[in-house]
Amino acid sequence: MWPFSKEEKRAEITIKDLVALLNPRDSRSGVSVDQDSAQGLTAVFSAVNFIAKQVASYPLKSDNQFINQLVNESPDAVITANQWKLSTMLNLLLSGNAYCRINWNRSGYPKSLEFLQSNRVTPVIEQYQLKGYFVDGKATLLKNIVHFRINSIDSMTGRSPIAVCRDAIGLGIAQQNQAADQQANGMKPSGVIEYPEFLNSDRGKKFKSSLNERKAGETLVLEGGSQFKAVSMSNADAEFLESRLFSVDEVARIFNLDKIWLQNSGTGAKYDEVNASQKSLLANTISPYLIAIESELSLKLMDSIKFNLAELQRLDAKTRYDVYATAKELGVLTVDDIKQREAI
Repeated sequence: MWPFSKEEKRAEITIKDLVALLNPRDSRSGVSVDQDSAQGLTAVFSAVNFIAKQVASYPLKSDNQFINQLVNESPDAVITANQWKLSTMLNLLLSGNAYCRINWNRSGYPKSLEFLQSNRVTPVIEQYQLKGYFVDGKATLLKNIVHFRINSIDSMTGRSPIAVCRDAIGLGIAQQNQAADQQANGMKPSGVIEYPEFLNSDRGKKFKSSLNERKAGETLVLEGGSQFKAVSMSNADAEFLESRLFSVDEVARIFNLDKIWLQNSGTGAKYDEVNASQKSLLANTISPYLIAIESELSLKLMDSIKFNLAELQRLDAKTRYDVYATAKELGVLTVDDIKQREAI
């Protein structure tokens, strides 16, 4: 039975929804924030690419040879499996949703996994149930779409970290734009020039003309009793540099990522700090995405699909060798066993 209803019901729109529709991207800082503009903030670009590359680097494994080939070699004989996982993660991190379409063969096995950019797909929700999807405006059955999602409240669609934390990211972009504007102004403060005479007088016109002919960054020389008064705060007064560092911390919190991985450790990270951060990265940042991808692929492809975490779960060299030495003394592992484990 076709899952989509023939008639579409007209939903009620509140004032809040109407404002969101008319101006969906503006943050309180006055900066328009969407997936593209958010990546203009270096901390966001670094965070999403770092997490995506981490997840994409781990291979998937399946006992089904057809599926194993799709997820580890190429999902569609066009792009590599690594590029498929990387693009999937970038869409997931930026929009909260990532999709691919399953093309089945006559034997009931998946023939290919077609990557779909998130803006091409619209979930169809009726009576609080996910019925299917529209892909490029065409209806597609639920079973034919692999739908990865994060930060979901209704369990049917994901929420973008960019949209949820729009104000914090907008503030960071505004600070970045302000720094660029100050640099373009030769790091000189904006202000007002007080001229003692009327500007429409002969001397006033001459003075105004000299200002217009002045090159950017050139020293401003005032004459005839003119005075320059700055109207903007200096970087020190506004604690500008500190606030920019704070925006990096905010982005790290948004993506649950230690600021060490965004090159914002302050005085530099020590070995113990990096080691602890590495364990936190694997357990708290990467693992939730791995679980989300595993569960959705296993559900839609009807097979047990897992990430190969042999490399992910390895301890640092010193701790690992201490464990091997203890295991060898107790007779739990042989030298050959240890060599085999290290060869993985």
